[in-house]
Amino acid sequence: MHILTKVLVFVAAILAVFLSALTISYASNAHKITQSLSDAQLEVLAARASLAEWGTREARWNSEKEEAVSRFAKAAADLQVELSQLRSENANLKAGKAQAEAARESIAGKIAELSELAKSQQTLLATFSGQLASARKSELDLRSQALGLESKLSDIQSQNEVLDSTVRALREQLAEAKRIQDSGGAATASTGGAAEPFVYTGELIQGRVEQITADPSTGKTLAKINVGTNSNIRENMKLFVIRDGSFVANLIIEKTDLQWAIGRIDTLGRPVTVGQGDLVWSRTN
Repeated sequence: MHILTKVLVFVAAILAVFLSALTISYASNAHKITQSLSDAQLEVLAARASLAEWGTREARWNSEKEEAVSRFAKAAADLQVELSQLRSENANLKAGKAQAEAARESIAGKIAELSELAKSQQTLLATFSGQLASARKSELDLRSQALGLESKLSDIQSQNEVLDSTVRALREQLAEAKRIQDSGGAATASTGGAAEPFVYTGELIQGRVEQITADPSTGKTLAKINVGTNSNIRENMKLFVIRDGSFVANLIIEKTDLQWAIGRIDTLGRPVTVGQGDLVWSRTN
């Protein structure tokens, strides 16, 4: 073989070796590159998924941010309203404080006025105490005088009672004399010896029934009237009981006093009763 050929074969063998090494290196690098590309693609996909997740998170964060902003805006509005209310309350409190101060000043003035009034009352009380002591002394003197006067009055009343008894006796005697004179000088005696009831012919006597009682010994119905010897009422005088302008019964006087008299009721057999408050007249015409 020619030397050039050998050289070329040698060179070709060396190049083949180099080519083989390069082929092996390329194959190895191509696998690595392919693996790196796959890894890169996976990373891209992962990055895209992460980016999508971050986009979702960002949207959620934006929504939460908007909600937070809305809440903050609402809270700010509420705070503004509360601030307005607090300002209004502050104004009211200031007005109340002014009124309270005015009331306090008024009360202070009244207290001062009451203090002056209390001083005046103390002065008046001191004056009244002196006057009261003087009045008590005068009252004691008056009581002493009154006791003396009561003693004298008691004596005078005793004398007056004696005089009243004397006057009553004289009036009864005078009334009896007048009755005898009015009846013609003497009383007409009945068969049994008792005088017949007489009718008074003088001025009209008017009275009223005060009490109705029954005589336990005789069973007769008695009536007490509010007129007596001072009104010329006499024993055995016939009076007439009147009710509503109509005759009810006769009343025969059995006992007299200065201001009252008691008589028995005679209904003349009629079913009538005499009551408290009925009128009593000395005549019916």
